[in-house]
Amino acid sequence: MTIAAKRLQDNFSRAAGRYDAHAWLQRQQVARVLATAQQYLPAQARIADIGCGTGFFAAEARALQPAWHITGIDYAYDMAREAAIHCAAVVQGNGAQLPLADASVDGVVSSLCLQWVGDKAAMLAETRRVLKPGGTAIIMTLGNETLEELQDAVRRSDMPLGLLAMESFDTYRALAKASGMQVLACQRTREIHHYASVESLLVSMRSIGAGNAGEKQFIAPKKFAKLIQQYEAMHGTKRGIPATWEPILMVMKNV
Repeated sequence: MTIAAKRLQDNFSRAAGRYDAHAWLQRQQVARVLATAQQYLPAQARIADIGCGTGFFAAEARALQPAWHITGIDYAYDMAREAAIHCAAVVQGNGAQLPLADASVDGVVSSLCLQWVGDKAAMLAETRRVLKPGGTAIIMTLGNETLEELQDAVRRSDMPLGLLAMESFDTYRALAKASGMQVLACQRTREIHHYASVESLLVSMRSIGAGNAGEKQFIAPKKFAKLIQQYEAMHGTKRGIPATWEPILMVMKNV
């Protein structure tokens, strides 16, 4: 399944106004990226934030690193417009074709964007291109164990939900090694969160623009009910239905 680029762009643009109220996972991972950036980037640095969303990284970094100059880059126009409140500069652009000059930034950060980019090797190549020699990239993405319970229910119910096809940790590690940058860290975690129902999980995803990644398809109510039954039968607990997330953090230096 290919990522429907125009639909993806529209989904995230429509979600911009409500994004911050629902993007708990994104905020959590941005905090990890920010903490890592403080370890690797100097107090005065020019930073590109690929897939900046509403500019949460820049907003959080302002009090901690006031001398950082952060340029936000997002594919969705309305996200970029929201980010302009917090970033020193904002441009609408594609992670695989960054609208920045060669060797123009000291650091690149990206929080939960890479999994949405069709050509991931191209985004890493662009990251290396815009980094100054010795610059550092800190990229957080999601691995293929993400939403494994939902993926299992989709297979069992034979329903075309159009979930984003995630890459494995080994694939991301290989991409990092092939990027030409020095891999300083490549690590993953598994986190399980519980939701009141399958519907509440799907609503939370749609609320941040992370709906179906493929072309829109009609799903009959009976098929959707079968999906819910499969999910609850196989994975339901007294705490609700679980959903696994697999954040992957890569730190790379341009040598």
